[in-house]
Amino acid sequence: MGRKISVILLAVCLVTAFSVHAADIVYSKNAVGFGKTVLGPDDFGLFSPGFEGMETADIQEALDGQLSGAVSATAADQCLLWDTGTQTYLNFYKFDSSGGLFGGALDDKWVVTGSGFPPLVATQEVNLGSAFWLKNNQTNTQEVILKGNAPVAPTGTVEMVEGLTFFSYPYAADIDLNTSPLGTLGKGAVSATAADQILAWDQDNQVYKNFYLFDSGSGLFGGALDNKWVVTGSGFPPLVATQDISLVRGYWYQRSSGAGTLTWNSPKPYDL
Repeated sequence: MGRKISVILLAVCLVTAFSVHAADIVYSKNAVGFGKTVLGPDDFGLFSPGFEGMETADIQEALDGQLSGAVSATAADQCLLWDTGTQTYLNFYKFDSSGGLFGGALDDKWVVTGSGFPPLVATQEVNLGSAFWLKNNQTNTQEVILKGNAPVAPTGTVEMVEGLTFFSYPYAADIDLNTSPLGTLGKGAVSATAADQILAWDQDNQVYKNFYLFDSGSGLFGGALDNKWVVTGSGFPPLVATQDISLVRGYWYQRSSGAGTLTWNSPKPYDL
């Protein structure tokens, strides 16, 4: 079963069509839109809050009405955020007692895994340029729909700290990895272990696709691969990546030790 994403942008005036994968469905009318993804049984999906209005004081509004709840974390669907400071996951699950437990006050709420019983209601932020996992723990296929307004700030800023960072493109569009500024901003090297790396989650196959930033520093291969993202394990010379950073999708950035924080200031890619 394919686990494809459909993205629909709706509302008031025509704009330039956003670039998308062939598997996507996009209607390029501006301002308000949603992205729909199918999660099969036991599937993970790595998502981004790609629309304004999704970033809130907590995750409740961003994930309102999404997935299925239960009394226990193992039976409920789950959300995982990444804490870049501690380099650990923050774990949440959707609570639903189906019988009005705790007066029904926690039903349909995302709560903190392991916080006791009754569990604590989650208050973590979800921001543009970040990402989060959702896990379907059910035996049936479910849809996830993320919606909001297309971001209109002139610049979107994303920071990648040393170590691992969840990131996404901070606009309602796609951007090709190798035409993005990340090729010049990142730390390149001849080997993947010495370079910055990006991990993209393959939603269909439920596996990672791995890339690293190549830079020989000496014009190896005529310099054609310097500052290019290439496919990890694809030989030498490695293959140039043909990967998009896509709307409503999240990614991992592995920042090299000692390289400091990378700041990606991205200009708005559309006229809204």
